[in-house]
Amino acid sequence: MQTIFSPRSAWSREFPRRMEPIECDEAVALVERIARDASFLHQFRPLVKRAPRNAAEPIILATCLAAGASGAALHLFYWPIGASTPIHDHTSWGVYQCVGGALVEDRYTRLDGGEQPETAHLRKRWRRRWNDRDGASTVGAYAKGIHRIANYSSRPSLSLHMYGPRMGYDPRRDFVCDRIEELPEMGIVQLVV
Repeated sequence: MQTIFSPRSAWSREFPRRMEPIECDEAVALVERIARDASFLHQFRPLVKRAPRNAAEPIILATCLAAGASGAALHLFYWPIGASTPIHDHTSWGVYQCVGGALVEDRYTRLDGGEQPETAHLRKRWRRRWNDRDGASTVGAYAKGIHRIANYSSRPSLSLHMYGPRMGYDPRRDFVCDRIEELPEMGIVQLVV
């Protein structure tokens, strides 16, 4: 990936150090603080201008990984009009906050015990519309964080996502959908969920 955090930003020096030992509750405070930093978002304006206005999937504009394998990952997502993820879970806790525009999140409960490989019986628990004034949404790992996010609005949106270190991954257990395995070395990357 290209340089993702401009050296002009004071955050660029703090992210890898601060994300290594971070827990979910600390991540909420950090994501909310970053979201309020106008200079942080301003540095991505050139990437936002090049991104498509309409698309089926969100795009990861930037990624910052903690220094060690046990650390967190921070992603800036761009949501074209009509973009959505499939219903998915995560292998760690996650925090996201809409930082521009609006997004809709559907949260699900798993009704089965995961006995059938590559199958999950789900029920929608709730739906919420998030915008840049609403704070952060959190998810847990596996069945504690099954959700879908979409941009149903009439303009593109941006969101900031932080994920904790992966918990033990067993594809036979609690599997809801594919996860991001590796990010290609590109400036604008399609999200594969």
